[in-house]
Amino acid sequence: MAMAMASEKQKGRGKGKGALRAVRRWVFERHRFCCCLPVRVGVIVMSLANLLVSGLLSVICWWEVAANRTLDAGERGAFVGAGLVETLLALLSILGFVGAVVRKQSFVTAYCYALYAHFLVNLAVASYFLYVILHAEHAAATRACEDAIEDAGAQGQCLGLLRFAAGIYGGLAGGLLALELYGAFMATRYVHQVKHEKRKMKARAEGLPLHVRGASDGGDGDGVGLMGGYVRYTDENGESWYDRVGAPLKDEVGEEDARAHRGGLADGYYGEGGGGGEWTPRREDVSGAEEYASAYRDRDGVVAEDAPEHEHARAQDGLGDNPSVVPAKTRSRSREGASSDEEEGPAEPLLPAPSSEAHPPAYGRDGSGPR
Repeated sequence: MAMAMASEKQKGRGKGKGALRAVRRWVFERHRFCCCLPVRVGVIVMSLANLLVSGLLSVICWWEVAANRTLDAGERGAFVGAGLVETLLALLSILGFVGAVVRKQSFVTAYCYALYAHFLVNLAVASYFLYVILHAEHAAATRACEDAIEDAGAQGQCLGLLRFAAGIYGGLAGGLLALELYGAFMATRYVHQVKHEKRKMKARAEGLPLHVRGASDGGDGDGVGLMGGYVRYTDENGESWYDRVGAPLKDEVGEEDARAHRGGLADGYYGEGGGGGEWTPRREDVSGAEEYASAYRDRDGVVAEDAPEHEHARAQDGLGDNPSVVPAKTRSRSREGASSDEEEGPAEPLLPAPSSEAHPPAYGRDGSGPR
């Protein structure tokens, strides 16, 4: 009973985390700014618009400070503060524009932080003015309406006009703040996209496993990303290996502890959201030498027919009981140590044997071959 309850709790946590990951991907990792506009083009246009608007506002603020001699200390301080904020946003908008054009992650990240900071400043200013309109100024305007207008009906119309003006201000301020926050989200989305593109380039250079991204993992079906279901580790000989069994636990228990779980997870953990798809281990004795192979479907956007070509997951030649180890540098199927009964002919492998050449890191969209 206790084990069943623990299993249900684990499944619930897995589903909850899966939902959060889906929301995060939908908000921050899609490749569209709005409608059919690519996020990169949207960030370029938005940064240019921010540059023009903030530059114009900064010029107005600094001109008012320099030309208007009737400002008191409080008003002058407000104009100076606004001028500093708008000038800084204009400079960082230039940085964001250049970063979006040349795909410079650090530039776009700085611009993204500037958008969030500017949103918070505008939120504070808009909230303050709305408070003033609804309280102090509203009380003064109410007294003015009552003192200047004696007719009760006309007084009601005057107060209604003031309330309408406050509602117009609140609606405009809320709409502008929502647009600014949406722009900050889109800049964050482009930061994720640039980061992902850099990971792809690094993965191709290092020969890391890649997979074709589909709509199921937050992409648009036209990109290639890192194989998310792997944990990388190094054996005593300095050889790099990739283990997909321990990978789902990496976020929960850390990479070092996740390595201890290689080959030790139940099928249901993968089927109930822990790994994003079904995973079935298979084991077979082949002429005295144990071979392991794994087959799965719908893992991180890799369809079932591409899974064998993508993984070649097996353990042999002293690799122990791990059914899901993929060597990073060698893909040979050396059968040293097998019994003499095997000389009559090779046994039928559970999964198609890889070629003797290094396995290519990426496939075309249709899975037909390397590109």
